[in-house]
Amino acid sequence: MTEVVSTEPLVGRFSVMAAVVDCLLDVNGPGVLLFGDAGIGKTALINEVVHELGHRVRPFRVFAGPTLSSVPFAALAPLLTALTPGQINEPLSVLRAVVAALNPAGQPHPAPAVLIVEDAHHIDDSSVAVLAQLAAAEAAKVVFLCRPYPAPQQKFSRCGPKDSWTASTCIPSTSRK
Repeated sequence: MTEVVSTEPLVGRFSVMAAVVDCLLDVNGPGVLLFGDAGIGKTALINEVVHELGHRVRPFRVFAGPTLSSVPFAALAPLLTALTPGQINEPLSVLRAVVAALNPAGQPHPAPAVLIVEDAHHIDDSSVAVLAQLAAAEAAKVVFLCRPYPAPQQKFSRCGPKDSWTASTCIPSTSRK
């Protein structure tokens, strides 16, 4: 897969970027809900945040999609390669596998793991439950990139109190001329 990296800085999103950076560096914040329509630049914004934070965070990307939205733990599949077919439907085994994938050395790491969930409006409920447990246990920060419709707030309600999460709406970026 080819990744397109723009050399143009994001313009007009500094307050959203600052809020996301602050949340990811806050030891008490579980994560970020970043809302925006398709193509608005949610991924570009989080890419810029990750670039700005450098080695202060360890990003891990997972993807949700409409075809797998009813498959338990589908969004977390890239982190579950160590599981046997019999373990894939056991929530505790899945949680342990994700923790091991985020920290293979098994030792505390100075930079927090940040799980970035693309198209989170399609995420399956089982994956949300595991991510909520990771965030509550402070094992990882979670960044949900999602469209505002259909109402994803209900899906993420199990992730903890709304006021503990940083929720931002992504506005269109303008480029400098």
